[in-house]
Amino acid sequence: MPFLEAGYQRVDYPQSSACRKARPAHVAPVPRAAGPARAVPPYGSGATPPETEGLQSIFARCQIATEAAATIHRARKQRRIAPAYTHKALNAPQAAPPPVSIEEAGQLADRGKLEAATAICERLLAEGTQDPNVCSLLGVLSESGGKLETAEDLFRKALFLDPHHYQSLLHMGLLCERHGDIDGSRLYRARASRVLSRQEGGREA
Repeated sequence: MPFLEAGYQRVDYPQSSACRKARPAHVAPVPRAAGPARAVPPYGSGATPPETEGLQSIFARCQIATEAAATIHRARKQRRIAPAYTHKALNAPQAAPPPVSIEEAGQLADRGKLEAATAICERLLAEGTQDPNVCSLLGVLSESGGKLETAEDLFRKALFLDPHHYQSLLHMGLLCERHGDIDGSRLYRARASRVLSRQEGGREA
């Protein structure tokens, strides 16, 4: 029959004539050619899939390059800092200068070592010494060096600390006389004479 040739098949229903599209015959799948089995690593096993192996290698190389650059930067920074620390380490702490006294300065002045005596007196004053003997001795040293104004200031400071300082009174009398101040010279000489009288009276007593 024509419908049978067109791919239809008869369907038997009671008291009727029908047909339907014939189903294609089942085609078996073509088997793949046999080859080596590919092992699939289980999830989380740590194995690197072939498609991601290139990315991991690139990442590893980038990480190594970053660490190497950081190491070079630290080395250069240490080379810049190291000389400063080395310089500080080589500078040993300076020892404190030995103590000095007015007695030492007087002995140096008696031996003619005026510069050494002057240095000691200036150091004592810089350290805050309030001793009229230091001011008077430095005044004598300044007077011998021709520094008359400096000497006068030092004698006045000594008399401020001790109004009865005999040596300072004598030298102030001499300076006033040199300046032509006769009245001032007589005043200082009179004060020096009274101080000397009191000192001698104290020794006799």
